[in-house]
Amino acid sequence: MEPRVRIAHGTAFDVVLAAAAVADPVWRDTFEAGQRSFAQVVSSAGDDLVRRAARFGRFGWINLIGLMGFDPEPWDLSRLIGAVETATAEDLHLSVIGGNRRQLLELIDEPTLRSALRGPGTARDTLAAAGDSQQLVIEIAPWLLDTMSEEVQETLLAVLRDWRDLVLPAAAERELASTLREQASAARAVLADTSGRGFLETAIGGLHYDPAGLDLVVSVSTPQVAPIVVVVDGSRYTTIVHPPVGPSRGDDHDARLLELGRAVGDRTRMQLLSLLRGGERTAVELANGMRSPRTTLLHHLAILRAAGLIDVNVTRGGATIYRLRPESFAELSGAAQAFVGEVPRIPAG
Repeated sequence: MEPRVRIAHGTAFDVVLAAAAVADPVWRDTFEAGQRSFAQVVSSAGDDLVRRAARFGRFGWINLIGLMGFDPEPWDLSRLIGAVETATAEDLHLSVIGGNRRQLLELIDEPTLRSALRGPGTARDTLAAAGDSQQLVIEIAPWLLDTMSEEVQETLLAVLRDWRDLVLPAAAERELASTLREQASAARAVLADTSGRGFLETAIGGLHYDPAGLDLVVSVSTPQVAPIVVVVDGSRYTTIVHPPVGPSRGDDHDARLLELGRAVGDRTRMQLLSLLRGGERTAVELANGMRSPRTTLLHHLAILRAAGLIDVNVTRGGATIYRLRPESFAELSGAAQAFVGEVPRIPAG
């Protein structure tokens, strides 16, 4: 099946992803812009905004992408605030915990999820257990489980309004919107010259989905996620947020060496690569082999995929399978040799 792809854009996507980095120190170091976003929030609004943003966890912010997406009109920050204001408190709470995502709905039906949001009981225990299981990639922040829907909505609105007023005032948002518009236009030009599948290979190379999971795709370009890709598996469509689609690496050996060096320059990532040297592994097998929760490994695996060192396949049944790409290690060697160049011989005597 050929996936249908629609290009979306807007400052709200950028803000949600920046908030995810602010909320989680791990992602702060995963996104190239993460530390910069954190410093900007601290400088503009202080530690209090950081603390309130952190209540939602990184996935709470990313799940907000489900409120946006399949719409040709830009999603600016005020439009997102309006969507949060007009949603019922329970619908918003459901969205923030991931209740519109396929992976959670395959474990727990929507009536049980809604019941879990209304207070302690069997349904909430079921949701908490799912959040702690290896079956679920997304995490549910404890505050979202322990807080009533009305307070979740009020807190989210306060954070977004403060972000608009203090972190991204009108002039800065206009400048950001112009950049994102240009990147969306570049993506549309690439899409116009190829198939939906060809476009996705360009935008998210190394990440492969079974066609059943990518029949309807919203593509969002933003430098906020570089160097990784964020996928939100909505119940009606999949949103993929990726770095801007640009020219290929070509012969820029220095840049490629830097990218590959960053990917392998971490003990955890080298351990993951060592496990994959023995053959392809599922996400659960990697987590077991590393004796670490899957969610802890996600950003490491994303960096390895972005660098082209591994391929990721998401199967029809939802299993995620990782395999090594040996050709990328040959590329690492070639980039290193190109950087050094031919070593001049020292004359004898």
